[in-house]
Amino acid sequence: MRKIAIAAFAGIGLFWTTVANAADYQNYSASDTKNPSSVSCRNLYHNGTLISKETCGTKSAWERARQRDTQMELFRIQQRSLLMHR
Repeated sequence: MRKIAIAAFAGIGLFWTTVANAADYQNYSASDTKNPSSVSCRNLYHNGTLISKETCGTKSAWERARQRDTQMELFRIQQRSLLMHR
């Protein structure tokens, strides 16, 4: 029963992380979808604070960064659930 509860909480955490990341990355322009090497600039946020400098990158670079952030967040969730429920 305890393992089922742990798995359920990990699944809920993964779901909410996915929802939060999806909301952050829905602001792609139409040009981003047509040309993967096109450069787009975005304002970055850290802990809810706008970073004043714009960061520019290609669509593929933004996608790699998004995947890396999602994988790291998933790893942190799994690590926290493993350490908390021993």
